[in-house]
Amino acid sequence: MKRISVTKKSVWIVVLIILLTVILSESASYFVLLEFKNRGLWLDEHYHPFLGWTPPKNATIRLGGHCGYGNLLTYGYIKTDTHGRSITPLAFDKPELKIAVTGGGPVMGAGSSSNETTFPSVLEKIIHEKTGIKVEVYNLGVGGYNSFQEMLALYEFLKQNKVDLVVSISGRGDASDALQEQDIRSASLIAGVYDKADIINKGASLSFFLRTYSNTYNLIYGVFPKAWRKLKDMLANNNDGWLTLAKKDNDRDGRVFDNIEKRSELTSLHYSTMNALAKENEAMYIMMLMPTAFTKKNLTEAEAKCSDSRVYMDVRVTNDLLREYEQKFYNQFRKIPKEYRFYDLTDIFDQIDATALVDMCHYNDIGASVLADAVFEKIKPFLLQSKHNQALEIESK
Repeated sequence: MKRISVTKKSVWIVVLIILLTVILSESASYFVLLEFKNRGLWLDEHYHPFLGWTPPKNATIRLGGHCGYGNLLTYGYIKTDTHGRSITPLAFDKPELKIAVTGGGPVMGAGSSSNETTFPSVLEKIIHEKTGIKVEVYNLGVGGYNSFQEMLALYEFLKQNKVDLVVSISGRGDASDALQEQDIRSASLIAGVYDKADIINKGASLSFFLRTYSNTYNLIYGVFPKAWRKLKDMLANNNDGWLTLAKKDNDRDGRVFDNIEKRSELTSLHYSTMNALAKENEAMYIMMLMPTAFTKKNLTEAEAKCSDSRVYMDVRVTNDLLREYEQKFYNQFRKIPKEYRFYDLTDIFDQIDATALVDMCHYNDIGASVLADAVFEKIKPFLLQSKHNQALEIESK
């Protein structure tokens, strides 16, 4: 039997080839990822142990909704600032009034076509055009936030910033979370946030280690599952981008509604705490119950199609139970005595015939504009009083 001789030279050649392959692969993957990020097609997932998903700083983020893939889902591109907040483009060197708006994805801009058309940006523009006040509106909305996370984000924000008014456009996220996780211990923060924070922040897995230090693995990890899901969807549904209805929520023989009273009380407590935080910082606080497709009386054909079901864990889920749960949650929340200023905006879309929502809860540019008009009307007395007070201060000087 002939023996194969392995020389040192041949070993070094193999090692060199492997190194060059790794270097080329990592370099190519780096530039591909960079291009994806520049186009808003890639998000590095960072999960804070309490806040949950943390938007990347100085980034372009492609946001959509829960309607589906392909032709039935319109994406918008939202840019974030150095703090990871959705930018409100109108800016003054010395704003006369500062407003912070809290909420989830609908506030951040999911459903909007750009930063200019998000609800906080439109509100900022309307205030300046109709009152002449140089206003700065801070968009503190983050996709997936519930009232507890809004409270923490507001606390963090107010440690470094001074505002005159805080407005929460909220409520729907708590109803969705309460249905998703029945345990009362999830009333503040759902368990999924802890799970993701443990994996990503602590690096308790080989996958995390490879994603951190290998561009090639990170690219494969992020792109392949999405491409595979997209391919399956296209093949199964004649390339129309619509997932087959494959799952229904379990109402647990009606027991799923048993926790609504307690959960809505805890939600209101979070807003009470936000009210206290605003007072500590000499600001006014207002909570406004947000409109959804489930509160609009007459849905357009597009709204009806995208509110009947949602994409969840790569399958399409009916929204029948979610609709009923949200309606019951909202009704109970309205009954709770409140220590804070409260306005119910759930009927503001009833007077328009146009499509305002891209799914059950996210607004398109029309919806964001209608919401901004409604919020402006509610806060107008405060704005005019503030302008009057500023005029008196100038006269006294």
